[in-house]
Formats: sequence, C-alpha cells, structure tokens
Amino acid sequence: MPKLFILTGSNGAGKSTVGPIYFPQEAGIFFDGDKLYVKKRSELWKTGLRVQKELTKQASKFVEETFNNLVSNATLRGTHFAYEGHFSNDESWEVPLKFKSLGYEIHMVFFGVESPELSADRVLIRAKEGGHFVDSLTLRTNYYGNLHQLNRRFQLFDSLRIIDTSEAEHRVLIITENGFIKEFSPIAEMPLWVREYLPEIYAICGSNETR
Repeated sequence: MPKLFILTGSNGAGKSTVGPIYFPQEAGIFFDGDKLYVKKRSELWKTGLRVQKELTKQASKFVEETFNNLVSNATLRGTHFAYEGHFSNDESWEVPLKFKSLGYEIHMVFFGVESPELSADRVLIRAKEGGHFVDSLTLRTNYYGNLHQLNRRFQLFDSLRIIDTSEAEHRVLIITENGFIKEFSPIAEMPLWVREYLPEIYAICGSNETR
C-alpha cells in the first residue's frame, strides 16, 4: 500500500534539520517548500530581479507548481510521497485527504515547542544564518493553527508521533495508530502546550492513564 509521510509542527522546531530521521527509509526525500522558496528567490535575484514583491510572487508560484506536479505524479503512479508543511487551516488538509481517498496510508510526525516566543527566537537565529524568515503573524498562525487542526484530525492518521523539541533532547510524548493512542508520557509530565492546545488528545491520555 502506498504511503504519505508528513512532517509538520511549529516554525523553528527542527523539522528540516532532524525531522526525517523519525521516518523509515522508504519515506525518501521530503519536499521542503521553504528551502525551495529560498533557493528560487536566490536564483531570481541573480537574474537581476530586484523588486521584492515580484520576487516573492514568482518564487511562491514556482514552489506551488512544483509541489502540485509532484503530488499529481505520486498519486497517478501510486508511489510513496513525503513532504514538510504547515496545516493551520482547512485548505491545507486537502492534499492529505486526497491521498487518503486514494487508499494511501498516512503517517505524520508533529514537532511542538513550548511557546510561539521560542518558535520566534529560533526562526530569528535561523534567518541570521541565511535561513528562511517567517513574520510574526504567520508564525503565530502556524503555531496555534497547527495544534488546533491536529487536535481535530488526529484520528485520520495510520500513525502519528507528537514530539516535544523545546529542548536539545527531544521527547516523544504521544504515539497513535489508526486514531487510537498506543503510547504516551505520564500525564504529570505532559508540557503545557499539549494540555492547553491538544485537549481532545490530552483527555484521552488522561482517561487511559486512570484505567
């Protein structure tokens, strides 16, 4: 059965740097829209394009077209596909739902950090080192939107791992299979962001712990 592998979570949570290690080798190379966007902007700049609005427009269009083509090719051939992205609104779930409707297994790894402030600090450090910058509004939308949507849709996944990457040593907090929680950290050790922004998942963990 073909599989869709999804890597998501807060900006600056470490998705691009260490995220793929949490997936099996069959996942292959992850499509990373942010990296492709930065690369395309650089290429356009070298051609002499200096208008920032036009740079953004053309680079964004290129990333979107590339992604859509890869999705189409994978679904037509029934091959595995892997990508990194944000899922902060209903529209962003159209692609996973499309794969699901075609019989794909869907496997997600979610990286969370303790606060949008930590997310912002890491993005700023990344930007100073030449990486992708994210404005404050987008960052907060991704932070809270990703969590809200995950809390609503976690039963969609054949497997899901929720990982806290706030510290250098990552903590696997929750593992689900086919929408059912299989493993989880003790409730007393759950970080605040899980308790506050993943209430449905947290409540199930609490019920399971008291059985």
